[in-house]
Amino acid sequence: MGLFDKQFANVVEWEEYRDDVIFWKWTNREIKKGSRLIVRPGQDAIFMYNGVMEGIFKEE
Repeated sequence: MGLFDKQFANVVEWEEYRDDVIFWKWTNREIKKGSRLIVRPGQDAIFMYNGVMEGIFKEE
């Protein structure tokens, strides 16, 4: 176990550029309250918590 394994994410961003991906699930890392979400052109983000949709982000 590394020193930074339990750190929360400050930025949520999908950095891979592929046209063949419709949906991508964020890894099991925790997201820190007040983190920054980066939504690029052509992307949307849907946040779910315990199976409940908490928010949809469509704007850059």
